[in-house]
Amino acid sequence: MLGSEIVLRAPIADLSQGGCRIARPLGTQPGEPCTVVLELAASTDPGLPLSAELVRRSQTSAALRFVDLAPEQRRELRTHLHRLHGSAG
Repeated sequence: MLGSEIVLRAPIADLSQGGCRIARPLGTQPGEPCTVVLELAASTDPGLPLSAELVRRSQTSAALRFVDLAPEQRRELRTHLHRLHGSAG
């Protein structure tokens, strides 16, 4: 716990421009806001904070939708996605 925030580290199982699925359950209810900080293993960048809300959860994962992203956040997210797709193929 960091102040009034709970900080969780979890692998991202699926990532798109609209949201992500993390391989960890969350204790919040659908519709509740949170912040996701994307960190790439091979990057020295501090991470990309994105506003999100919980869409659905299960015992093993949680689906999050990105909300209210600024144009520069969208650009950085696209860059992260291009890097991921470039390293996958």
